[in-house]
Amino acid sequence: MTLTSAGFFGSSLVSVTAAVSQVAGGAVSDVLAKKGLHRRLLMQAVLILCSAPMLVIFVVTKNRIAIMLALVLYSAFRNAGDLNIVPLLCDLAGKNRMSMAIGVTNMLNTVAGGAGILATGFLKSSVGLATLFASVAGILLIDALLLFCRLFLVHPEGLGQGSGVVMKRLKPVDVVVAGAGWTGLAMAKELVTRTAMSVLVLERGRAQEASGYSETMDELDYAVRLRTMQNISEETVTHRHSSRDRAAPIRQYGSFLPGAGVGGSGEHWSGMCFRYPPDLFSLATALRQRSKPRICLRISPFEIGPSHMTSLNLIIGEPSR
Repeated sequence: MTLTSAGFFGSSLVSVTAAVSQVAGGAVSDVLAKKGLHRRLLMQAVLILCSAPMLVIFVVTKNRIAIMLALVLYSAFRNAGDLNIVPLLCDLAGKNRMSMAIGVTNMLNTVAGGAGILATGFLKSSVGLATLFASVAGILLIDALLLFCRLFLVHPEGLGQGSGVVMKRLKPVDVVVAGAGWTGLAMAKELVTRTAMSVLVLERGRAQEASGYSETMDELDYAVRLRTMQNISEETVTHRHSSRDRAAPIRQYGSFLPGAGVGGSGEHWSGMCFRYPPDLFSLATALRQRSKPRICLRISPFEIGPSHMTSLNLIIGEPSR
């Protein structure tokens, strides 16, 4: 077989194997990822580990069939394993640093590939291709070992979670409050001040600095585009007018404006919660105790909002003296 025919046959064999393995490996990777993001990493580590011995075959035998089989298996293992790199980067780096992570990875791959070709050209005549193939196999083994260390040593509990993300284990606490809104923060404050329990508040939104309210906020971004509100195109709640209606998702902002960030809805309430005037508590007591002597409740329009101004003097029965 001439050098030209060998190159054409080898390249065609590798290309066809790579195309098939990428499609099949992608389907397998997506199935595994449903049980946990860490399983993509496990798949990549196993396939890299399996590809390393294929390069050793180039060293130990000259049999053409064995070499072609090793070439096919190496191409299949490497392509099926490496297709997990981009999904892992996208999931681990987050949407805000996704492009940067992919760009840095591509840059390092390009530099490493060029350096490898350059080193092969310089060392081929002195050490031989067999030694170079064995060296690449050793590098792949180290790569697989590092991935396994990441899975089992740095995060040993990850393989049993099936959570879709690699979680970070935090210090145990007595109480966990989900959501740093009006209710969540009030509950956490009362628990901390009234008991000896340790409390952790989880909030998926960002924390807004006090200086940001006066320096970086503009009317278009916050008042019109509602930046501090929950993005209802990604996650929303359902609503129905009666028990007979089918619940439908809310897809347009109205009077209901769920906040996103530390403070929740309180962030777009200017961080203020108006105190109920004593008259409202007296009204509630009177409504619950209809059988007792009737009282007169007088509500000031300066204390109650416009919706109450139609009844400035709310009288329940006869005024009590």
